[in-house]
Amino acid sequence: MTYTLSIERKPTHLHVVVTGENTRSNVLSYMEDVMRECELTDCWYVLLEERLEGPRLGTMDVFDIASQRGRPLGSSGIKGKSQPGHGWSATIPFWPVFVLAALSPMVWLLQWWSSRRVRFERVSQGKCSTCGYDLRATPERCPECGTIATQHVRAT
Repeated sequence: MTYTLSIERKPTHLHVVVTGENTRSNVLSYMEDVMRECELTDCWYVLLEERLEGPRLGTMDVFDIASQRGRPLGSSGIKGKSQPGHGWSATIPFWPVFVLAALSPMVWLLQWWSSRRVRFERVSQGKCSTCGYDLRATPERCPECGTIATQHVRAT
């Protein structure tokens, strides 16, 4: 390991400065040190300043490092942590949010479609589209609710 780690505790976060060689093993090692410090201080906000020398890591190396650092969600799919002075944070999967957001438009669409179907059936049977009153005797206007009859009813 050829890196130096400087960790400074700020009121709201940890300020971490890393200097040294940019290698996969160094990044894994200093990330472990940072995670250990976060657990010790119970501070999960980190400003990480990298001053590493050498060629950049490849995309797959970065992905592997990030996936090793990630923590899987619990069996419920929801994980939260209370952070003093910062409120509550939670991670939830996307699909429940999508289902809840889509529910209201779906209910509205079903009601709209149902009312259109009922009106079409009433008109095709010679009834008022609003109240369902039989319009065979008065084809111009519904005597029950006053609605003007549609063209389809007048023609029959």
